[in-house]
Amino acid sequence: MLPVDVMYTREVVLGVRSYCRSHGPWELRIIRRRDMLADTLARDADESDGLIGVLGFDFLEQSVLDSKLPAVNVSGQLDECRLPSVLPDDKAIAGLAVAHFLARGFRRFAYVGAVEFAYAKQRRDAFVAGLRAAGFGCLCHDVADGVSTPWMQSLAVPTAVLASNDVVAHQVVNACSRAGLDVPADLAVLGVDNDALECELSAVPLSSIDTDAQRVGWEAASLLDRLMRGRRAPRRPVLVAPRNVVARDSTNTLAVEDPDVAYALSYIKAHACDPMNVSDIMDELTISRRTLEKRFRKAMGHSLHDEVRRVKFARAQALLVDSDLLVPGVARRCGFNDPKRFTTLFRVRFGIPPAAYRRKMRAV
Repeated sequence: MLPVDVMYTREVVLGVRSYCRSHGPWELRIIRRRDMLADTLARDADESDGLIGVLGFDFLEQSVLDSKLPAVNVSGQLDECRLPSVLPDDKAIAGLAVAHFLARGFRRFAYVGAVEFAYAKQRRDAFVAGLRAAGFGCLCHDVADGVSTPWMQSLAVPTAVLASNDVVAHQVVNACSRAGLDVPADLAVLGVDNDALECELSAVPLSSIDTDAQRVGWEAASLLDRLMRGRRAPRRPVLVAPRNVVARDSTNTLAVEDPDVAYALSYIKAHACDPMNVSDIMDELTISRRTLEKRFRKAMGHSLHDEVRRVKFARAQALLVDSDLLVPGVARRCGFNDPKRFTTLFRVRFGIPPAAYRRKMRAV
């Protein structure tokens, strides 16, 4: 039962289809309306072997339990779901958001989401905890009744805002327009789900976290396959790590007051993968390298060299996922002359070598 009116569920369906093509044949049917689930199960349960559902309401969950069908839930809305579940990893999603904002120099943060839903609370709590570990606080706003324009106006600028999903992020951008706030100069806004429609129809195109919903669908189909074969359900939800942050205009800014540090960040972003070293940054500055290093570390929490390495590896991750370049070609594109050295450093940073990372991210 997968209504396909939002990007997340459409991507889940595609992941289920991919699994079925590899392990089928399965006959797939979609129940498009929630209110049809109970009647459909009562009528067709004897002709069905299992169900994958966006079961984010108690009445949907109970209908499936009553049917006795093997079932997998892919909705994170309920605090306690009694069905086996495969879900996006909300802690990892929040971790990507923290890293994305800190890399842009933000020091003020807010979270906006409808916390009646479990996933929104979990993303909020993980975002707050990640910022606290980095030494920062976070203001939180529950949007069960909509985004409050006065609350948005109360935020100091610049502030980085994580929304619980792209729909809420779109609402935040609209509220900023009503409040006379500029996105991203005053408020940088980051969504979740990488819903192309929401992201591109926003007045300011939205940066968003790709939750790898196709992988959710694949893993849900794999789990359902095991359940239909009589295997025992896992005690805890299966969590799927997000892919990456898809950066668009809504976070395309640097929240750094020090103009020399801002220049260094811009230079590194543009040239990190070219043949360069830190001394190249100094050509346009009138301060010493030692002074820049001190001010950069104070503003960003890490060194210039660390920032160069971070940008190189972010580029490498994107090329491994989105291009067919061989690993040596990826290494050269990212400014590493020695592919073996690149592979060693990549393994240290991410826990797996580049080729394995590509296979993992392209598995669906």
